[in-house]
Amino acid sequence: MRQFGSALKGERELRQIPLAEVAAETRIPRRTLELLESGAWSELPAQVFVRGFVRSYARCVGLPEDDTVERYLEIMRSMAREIAEAPGEPVGDAASEVKARRRFGLALFVIIVLIIATITLSLLWRKAGPVDIQARHHDHDSPTTCIERSAPDAPRAV
Repeated sequence: MRQFGSALKGERELRQIPLAEVAAETRIPRRTLELLESGAWSELPAQVFVRGFVRSYARCVGLPEDDTVERYLEIMRSMAREIAEAPGEPVGDAASEVKARRRFGLALFVIIVLIIATITLSLLWRKAGPVDIQARHHDHDSPTTCIERSAPDAPRAV
């Protein structure tokens, strides 16, 4: 994959054509040409654009356009096969993005559970009502003792 980009760069350098000249003639940004020559396919735009870039580059440098584009397309097909055959576990930046999404999802789940628990507890608290502290306080102020409160009503002697 990088070999294709290196081959393009080698052909350009063999013909002593500066990259700035290729950029000016093809109207492809210099940074895009550098990415193309380095084989950094993931950083380039969509394949349809890159195919046009390869064709323009080949024409500018003096390479056979159709053969160069066909070599590029074969590389893209082989990359697609490798991706299809690879296990489904993401790698690199994709893996870190998936992990970040999972952490965010877990945090969101915990927050939602806490909100639901808070609402449920507040509704239960309102339903039970606050404890009447004054009513309990008045019970303790009466002059009766614990024994008198717990004894059954017996006839009193006069």
